[in-house]
Amino acid sequence: MLNLTKLYLYRMLRTKVAWVCMIILVGLTAFTLSVNYMIDKMTDSMAMDGDTSVVMEEEQPETETSILDEYLGVVQNGFPMMIFGIFTAIFYNSDEKHGYVKNIVTQYNNRSSVLLPRILSLGIYVLAVSLVNFLVVAILFKCFYPDTGLGLQGATLGYMGMHFLLLLTFLFIVQFITAFARGTALAVTYSVCASMNMAALAAMPLNFLARKFLHVQNPNVTKYFLDTYLFSIRSAEHTWSLLVLFVCYAGVAAALACLLLNKRDMR
Repeated sequence: MLNLTKLYLYRMLRTKVAWVCMIILVGLTAFTLSVNYMIDKMTDSMAMDGDTSVVMEEEQPETETSILDEYLGVVQNGFPMMIFGIFTAIFYNSDEKHGYVKNIVTQYNNRSSVLLPRILSLGIYVLAVSLVNFLVVAILFKCFYPDTGLGLQGATLGYMGMHFLLLLTFLFIVQFITAFARGTALAVTYSVCASMNMAALAAMPLNFLARKFLHVQNPNVTKYFLDTYLFSIRSAEHTWSLLVLFVCYAGVAAALACLLLNKRDMR
């Protein structure tokens, strides 16, 4: 398993799409922070010029934002889901496209043995890119707002850890869709739609059906969607509920992926 994980990591380092995705994500993060800073400066300038609407907003109590809080907001804007999802679809589609899976699984008695090295290597890549992204956020935010602190709190770190696990589960689902469809089109489409929070639109007819036929008062099926908490991790009522969601989604995705690998012929 260790050798297979090293193999996937080596392939990631040698793949151009891995570096391109990292550069795009970091560039989008820097652009977003810069635009937000320019908007803040324009707001302050309008307040100094006597714009009453802006002054009224400025009179409201402000909450100090730390670097970790800002980074948590950055990873919830949908860009990481889209970039990492596209990378996962392209990278793991090359396994079947170039015959890597067929050559690898023949070395193991159980085909599903390749799943854990896949997700481990993907987790290491996501963690490395996220670290680079965090450094960019920390440097830019410290340049824009010199008095801002790191904001090292247990609750924030817990939410960041759970967001990472849920993101990894989302990418595992993208990987399964790629293998199931034998191509990247469906997986990339799912990644883009998920990054645009299309799950909220899909929940509307489900809420209607639950209210119409199950007689549920004020149903809200979005709280059972993985995508919901990738956009707003703090909206969870309890941290343990996020852990339960992670176990359920990861377990179902792993079971389906094992079934697919063991039952389908390799190309």
